[in-house]
Amino acid sequence: MLQKCTYGTRCKFSHDGPIRNTLNHSTARRGSNAGLNTTPSRPRGAPSKAVDDSEYRRWRYMIPRASHGRPLGADGLSRFFRVAFQMASAGDPSTIQQVITSLSSEGGLLRITELTEIALDDVPVASKLQRFEGVYLPFLRLVTHEDVLSSLVLEGHVGTIYTFLYGNHGRRAIQVFKSLAGVLFDLKFSELAGEIGQVSVSMCSTLAALAKVIELNQTACVNEGFQEIVETLTNCIGGRDEDTMGDIDMQAAYRSLDKIRARLGLGSLMPLGWESPAGPRSAKAAPVFELEHGMPGQLSPEGPRHDNDHEDISNIKILPTTKEIHSQRQEYLPVSDPQKLHHTGIGGLLDRHFRLLREDTVGQLRDAVGLVIERLRGSERGMSRAERREQGARVFIHEGVLLADFKFERKSGLHALVEFDQPQAVKRMKSPKQRAEFWSESKQLQVDSLLRLVDSDGGTIFLSVSERNDVYEANQSAHTNTHSLWDSCMRAAVTVQPVESEVEELVQRFGYQNRVRQVLVEFPGVLLPSFRPTLEALQQMSQHPEVPFSELLAPLDGSSYPALGDLPPPAYSLQHGFRFKLSSIVGGANLVLSPRQRFDIQALKLHSSLDDAQCTALVHGLTNSLALIQGPPGTGKSYVGVEMVKVLLANRKEAKLGPIICVCYTNHALDQILEHLIRDGVSQVIRLGSRSKSEILGPLNLITVSQKIERTSTEKKQNWDIQRQLDKDSDFAHELLQELGNPKRLTTVKTYLETNHIKHYYQLFGDDQDGWTTVHHKPENIIDDWLEGWEPAASPSQTRPRPIRELLNVPLFDMSAIERGNLYDHWIAEIKDELLEKLVTASRDYADTKKELNKCRNETNLRCLRQAHIIGVTTTGLARNLDMLRRLPSKVLLCEEAGEVMEAHILTALLPSIEHCILIGDHEQLRPQIQNFDLSCENPRGRQYSLNISLFERLIRPFQSGFQVPFSTLEIQRRMHPSIANLVRHTLYPKLKDHPSVREFPEVSGIRRRLFWLDHREKEAGADATQPNQVSHSNDYEVDMVSALVSHLVRQGTYKSQEIAIITPYLLQLRKIRKRLSSAFEIVIGDRDLEDMEKEGLDESETNLNVGSTARKTTLLDALRVATVDNFQGEEANVTVVSLVRSNDRKNCGFLKTSNRINVLLR
Repeated sequence: MLQKCTYGTRCKFSHDGPIRNTLNHSTARRGSNAGLNTTPSRPRGAPSKAVDDSEYRRWRYMIPRASHGRPLGADGLSRFFRVAFQMASAGDPSTIQQVITSLSSEGGLLRITELTEIALDDVPVASKLQRFEGVYLPFLRLVTHEDVLSSLVLEGHVGTIYTFLYGNHGRRAIQVFKSLAGVLFDLKFSELAGEIGQVSVSMCSTLAALAKVIELNQTACVNEGFQEIVETLTNCIGGRDEDTMGDIDMQAAYRSLDKIRARLGLGSLMPLGWESPAGPRSAKAAPVFELEHGMPGQLSPEGPRHDNDHEDISNIKILPTTKEIHSQRQEYLPVSDPQKLHHTGIGGLLDRHFRLLREDTVGQLRDAVGLVIERLRGSERGMSRAERREQGARVFIHEGVLLADFKFERKSGLHALVEFDQPQAVKRMKSPKQRAEFWSESKQLQVDSLLRLVDSDGGTIFLSVSERNDVYEANQSAHTNTHSLWDSCMRAAVTVQPVESEVEELVQRFGYQNRVRQVLVEFPGVLLPSFRPTLEALQQMSQHPEVPFSELLAPLDGSSYPALGDLPPPAYSLQHGFRFKLSSIVGGANLVLSPRQRFDIQALKLHSSLDDAQCTALVHGLTNSLALIQGPPGTGKSYVGVEMVKVLLANRKEAKLGPIICVCYTNHALDQILEHLIRDGVSQVIRLGSRSKSEILGPLNLITVSQKIERTSTEKKQNWDIQRQLDKDSDFAHELLQELGNPKRLTTVKTYLETNHIKHYYQLFGDDQDGWTTVHHKPENIIDDWLEGWEPAASPSQTRPRPIRELLNVPLFDMSAIERGNLYDHWIAEIKDELLEKLVTASRDYADTKKELNKCRNETNLRCLRQAHIIGVTTTGLARNLDMLRRLPSKVLLCEEAGEVMEAHILTALLPSIEHCILIGDHEQLRPQIQNFDLSCENPRGRQYSLNISLFERLIRPFQSGFQVPFSTLEIQRRMHPSIANLVRHTLYPKLKDHPSVREFPEVSGIRRRLFWLDHREKEAGADATQPNQVSHSNDYEVDMVSALVSHLVRQGTYKSQEIAIITPYLLQLRKIRKRLSSAFEIVIGDRDLEDMEKEGLDESETNLNVGSTARKTTLLDALRVATVDNFQGEEANVTVVSLVRSNDRKNCGFLKTSNRINVLLR
């Protein structure tokens, strides 16, 4: 035992009893986060306990202010780290930040040095265990505390502590953790273990600290000393079994160990509930013809295709480089067969989805820019509209581009003013007001629009619109230099920003742009924020692939598949004595669900509003770690999801679930499920993202809620320091731009000469060789006087000006006038180059400072999210906030409409802490939407990629040999009359049943039959071969029929306009229907249809509709809903009118050849 404090009541530190009691498992544990954190005393979400400032100050006085100080000894260090851990466990953010900041200081690191020098080897076991418990364990629990590791503002301080603990070449860490591994071995098997406290806490803390050390120090992965330590720890912790997995700390310890072994390349342990099959899976061999598939980067026999072709996706730039655009070789596209990938396991899966998603989004931009470059090089004529659609994305071309100026904004960094020729239609407008109206109504050059600056030499730079001046000002002359879109009839201007790391290229272009012809290529409807966050998230995950369920999603070989039957329950539900309480959905009845015991489904049905299949699905969803629930149309998928969330929330404290992440692909679907939860009484809901249309969710937006949280003193100080640094960065950039605007200023030239050409500097501004000082009555004319002054007689041998390299060593006044002019031009060119280089550096420094500011601001967002019960976010929003969300202790992920979500989006949503993933959807309905049909499973050439196969569908219906995940299917539909339901029952859902209520649906007023087919022979518009570039279709006859039928239905007086929906597969038909009906009805078109129409060039500006009759985003209360099939999934209407459009001699049915679209259309 450690000696008792001799100061008694006079001691300035608090004593809560023996050390082992303060660290006892029963009084100080809490759920851990993804194997990284140990168990502080305060449950997550509980109000923090403020720590007395005097207590922190007393502790702070134990840290010396210099690199040397009086050692504390074992007892003093024990008190030092124990008090620090106690203050951190109180949960007060300000105190935690102060403690870790102090510990990362020079004096704090000295205390850590003392800690590492306390011997644990060659001492009796009892003394070793006491030293470990008294000194090491409080330190380990402190530095692996959940609030410490998840903090954004402490990220740098935590890195300092762990880097110091790692030491020179890892020597300190190897010494410490080798001793700790021996302690854990003794702790587990010693008879004294019961007196020391819980083994699991020690295992969890030690492994979490070691995992963090290895994560933050890349050289640890090749340091053989750590491998020996890990093998010792692996033998010590043993295998997973029901007893160890019943302890939450041991669960965290296993996750940390798996993480360590993965980083060191040692392989992970087999998860509980997974077994190796008796033999390899065999399938009936089919004759195949194997084609060779190229490999990326250096793995290709021909070498890299271009400068952006790498084996590691983390090195690939999101947007295509210039050399990539010019490359003639086919891009490497990984196929769906995992045996043909250059990475195995989850790394190969992440690599595959990154490359295919990038090709689907960025590939079309690359091809379109390549076509523009060919036109610039081959011909001076403009591109026709058909040529612009020939390949790649639809584009607008702006000619006569000139980079006019730069400016630097404190809030957003470097901007460039770009001038270009007005469109021909605008040039004919004589009135500035007309030009302003044109640009204000135009969809071109909208803020955030993606652009590519292209020159005739093949150079390219990606830009985005940051500001557009299209507001007419009557008192402003059309001839003033205002740099707007409308002030000149010949030239227009817009402000842009470089994207990614293309600041240097843009700045360099400013210097030589007059030598080349430049055009601005615009990609209408393509917004970088819609796909870049997901791609960047996949890159980040590939560096440290810690993806839950990776053994199932991407098994290394056939032996990694789970045993037949259901998957293991969620890890949190394996705790001893844990059972799901179902009282929240059974009217308060005492009904519980044990994950490993049989459950009476009929009892749940009796006390709840769920039917048989819904009860089975709910039990399946709660008791499987990866649960899939298929719901045919109208069977209540969302209702089951909401009921499941209510059960989880009722058990969140016992299971230490943290916030439940609710993910949807669209904002509309996310708003629907969150509103449903709120109406059912669920509180503590937070919505991420700014594109919600819900008034209910407005006050629950993260931005709104986080404004109510007070910043800590540490955050205020850090924010102040960063703001001051931003001021300095911005002011410096402003100075550079001013000098760049007038590089011939005397002070600029003088500074340049003094720095680079000291002899010439003294000849102009200093004393001559005889010590005489030249007096200038007008010092500002020194340069002009030298340039225009007396010149010596030319030497007979000097017939032409000497080169610059020679003039640099010639006295200034021994040069001819021509030589002086040449040398002066050389000075100015070098001054510009230096200023541009400094501007690039200043922009990078600004960007780094801005990232730190965002981290500081996100700290309050993070504290807000920790207190939430439900976090709602779209897949894109999750990828954009991945760094923040990965710091949450969330254990449950719920995804709605999972069959419509790309697998890449689900992968990014699988945070490392997730233990329970619930996917709800229907793989028989719409698949994920992709841009490139060559990557689709519906294309014979694209079947090898199958990018539009969701993870939901892949697990239910594996395309490659693999494990089919058990899933539950809902069976009773409540949406369609049986006569209509038969259409999908007899084709896709043979087990689909009808709820009795659907038989009572009223007859359709004005139409004899509920289901009516109109067969006609009227040809679709533009169905001949004269329009090869047409990508959408329409049928004027059906437009007339739809208009007449809707008018007939409304005249019956039974239906309001919002109870009728019109759906069609094609955007062009949608536009024509909207135009026809807009005079009689208010037309509502969904956000996704509006975006698709804009991409296809079918926006409102081309419809010639009157103002006031155009489509607008509004509610469905008094409007007629018109939508495409792809964007109508999940919505309902009493009467649906369908226009199928296609009618041609080729018998081509287009989109409707896939059963998924037919299903959505008919249900």
